[in-house]
Amino acid sequence: MLIVTDSHVIGTAKPHAGIFRDALALMNGNGISTDRIAYIGDSYVNDVQGARNAGIHPILLDPFNDHEGDDCERIGSLHDLLAFI
Repeated sequence: MLIVTDSHVIGTAKPHAGIFRDALALMNGNGISTDRIAYIGDSYVNDVQGARNAGIHPILLDPFNDHEGDDCERIGSLHDLLAFI
């Protein structure tokens, strides 16, 4: 399922939890529980910390290993997501 949220409509942007919670509400409203949701992004601050602030499991897209040793799951490419399914 693809969920799109717009910070201008919601009035908050990443890494604030509000934009993530808006997406969660859309998914939960479609029968998807939070424990089955992961957020994939390429910014540690905006994506990883933002997702955590909203209680979402973050996965960092880190193709150049810039964040090796950081406290999050990392993938080198979107192809690597298959390991999480």
